[in-house]
Amino acid sequence: MEPTAPKTVPQSPISGMVDPEIDLASIADPWEQRVTAISVVAGIRAAQKPPLDLKVALPPDVRIAPFKRQPPSLDDFRRTHLPDGELLAPHQVDGWIVEQGGRDGAASVWFADVWVQPEEIEHIDPDGVVLIPGTKLRFDPPPDTSGAQVMGRRKLEYATPLSARQEYVVRAGGVLDTLRQLSLFYRSLPWQWPSAQATTFVLTGLVPYAAQFARDLAIQHGRRPRPMSLKHLTLGVFTERHRDSGEGPAQRIARWNELHPEWAYTNADLFSSDSARAIRRIGYYQPPVPSAARSVG
Repeated sequence: MEPTAPKTVPQSPISGMVDPEIDLASIADPWEQRVTAISVVAGIRAAQKPPLDLKVALPPDVRIAPFKRQPPSLDDFRRTHLPDGELLAPHQVDGWIVEQGGRDGAASVWFADVWVQPEEIEHIDPDGVVLIPGTKLRFDPPPDTSGAQVMGRRKLEYATPLSARQEYVVRAGGVLDTLRQLSLFYRSLPWQWPSAQATTFVLTGLVPYAAQFARDLAIQHGRRPRPMSLKHLTLGVFTERHRDSGEGPAQRIARWNELHPEWAYTNADLFSSDSARAIRRIGYYQPPVPSAARSVG
């Protein structure tokens, strides 16, 4: 049941990551084809999902609402910070991060278990507090920790063609810190992406090979899923890619038939049912429609 490391997919420039435009026909093993299709659909869905609010709360006795930090959307980050708004090639990732780190400035220091007195706070802003001059940040680490653990730097993890995991210390509020927040968001999604690969997904568009997610789906089913035909795996990816395109059935069938004349459809109902079945069998289930909604009309 446990998927092995892909044999064909690592032709991708970064080991363990998949070009979302990969031709599934180039992969010989049916299980590997399925995991690759799952991976590509995960990448499509991740790119369409807006980041969640990331909140950090001050101690309760300060009596203010939690701070909010909202990362930009994936498209906004790429458009604003990547050269000409274009995705990087895998071999450009390391150089771009080092150069951007230089533009951001020296890495910040983060503090945990630090306190000040209320009268030492000059005023409170939405993104932090302003202290009166000369205020001392007092360390108060838990008994089972050392003072050295109170101060630290935060690191961006990323993957390159030469290393599955690299680190770069970041400046708070800088572009690389924003990228770090985005990578943490994508790591938290169901497909169990490592932070390093989530970062590289943002920069290159390559998607992590979701072997662990595929294994968990197999366990949920109680056995290894039956192999799917290449046609239906390809149809599942196509369906996800064009799910929010706004195209009607006739336009979508025409696009499919142009791309895959060997699997052409003439019946719209059959095409729709096969598309929905393909997505379900890959392992992506649409949430059930509430009973109240089903009864409408």
